[in-house]
Amino acid sequence: MLPHIVPVMLDRERHFRLTLGALAALEKKLGRNLRGEGDVEPRNCEEQIVFIWALLLHEDRSLTPEQVGDMVDLPALPGVLRAMAAAMRMPEEAEPADRPTPPANEPPAA
Repeated sequence: MLPHIVPVMLDRERHFRLTLGALAALEKKLGRNLRGEGDVEPRNCEEQIVFIWALLLHEDRSLTPEQVGDMVDLPALPGVLRAMAAAMRMPEEAEPADRPTPPANEPPAA
């Protein structure tokens, strides 16, 4: 399965990706277990920054939450949050690795 990557425009085009490392970094920064909660959403502006930061770690480990906070202008925030939500969504059902994905114009095999 290919990684789920969501492009987002910040200081330049960057890419959100939810990895296990990102989830662990989020839990460490927030001090709470996100996988045990049904609610994996930021509760305030500070948490929004931390979520965005964690989703960018795969791309640039040197980023800090403070730098990420400065990358997001308020008018751009709704679009950034939509991209964040898309990156955080887990696929409903993973396709088996040995079964090829059918072309877009063909229905999947039963």
